[in-house]
Amino acid sequence: MAAAEAPAHAEKVRVHEAKEGARRLGLERDQAESACPHESHRCQTPVAPRPPPSATSIASSCACRFVPKVVAKEEGDVVRMPPGGEAEARRFYGQLLGLRETMKPPGERGVWFSTAEGLFKVVPDPGFQPAATPVCLARFRVDKAEPLRMALDKARFRHYDAPHVVGTRGFYAHDPFGNRIELRERPGV
Repeated sequence: MAAAEAPAHAEKVRVHEAKEGARRLGLERDQAESACPHESHRCQTPVAPRPPPSATSIASSCACRFVPKVVAKEEGDVVRMPPGGEAEARRFYGQLLGLRETMKPPGERGVWFSTAEGLFKVVPDPGFQPAATPVCLARFRVDKAEPLRMALDKARFRHYDAPHVVGTRGFYAHDPFGNRIELRERPGV
């Protein structure tokens, strides 16, 4: 096969595999072109056409993979950080915990996140020092505690078990600034 034909052949193989996978999943013919080709978990999430991913990147590139997130703010409105820590706050609270960043009024500093229960603010404090005694500054209800714990572990954030509360699963975690927060799953709430 000539070098110019290789990309065209690879695209034909990808389309054929997507159609075959969609047929096995029972999708309609017009959905077959955009069906997710990742047979290992049989998702039906449409994805944009792209070259076939390598075997190692399938789990991380699929649009349908589960991402744990915060469901509600239960306690705490503000945590402090050292000046200049906005990027780390966005990564931890926004990307890892799944809080949605919101606009702040002109002249205000820090990073603000909105929840159904109100605002949660991460504000800079020039004299910031992490708490010497472990005090929980915020508590969030999460949809799945263990996947979130694994995500925090993978991102190298410190976490440990919280005291057992009947009917819940939870743990404490430290944000990038040393603030202790509680993340708790409450099934059926």
